[in-house]
Amino acid sequence: MLLADCTSEPLGRANHEASLAVIEHNLGWVSDSKSLLAALTPVP
Repeated sequence: MLLADCTSEPLGRANHEASLAVIEHNLGWVSDSKSLLAALTPVP
């Protein structure tokens, strides 16, 4: 899993979005840190 908001692309936002799409398509899940923390937070 790659956390999109915890990575950056030195060539700009458009390249960042393209890189995320390629990673998601070829390697697996792309998410964000807020979603990951929500999934890991125990339900009372």
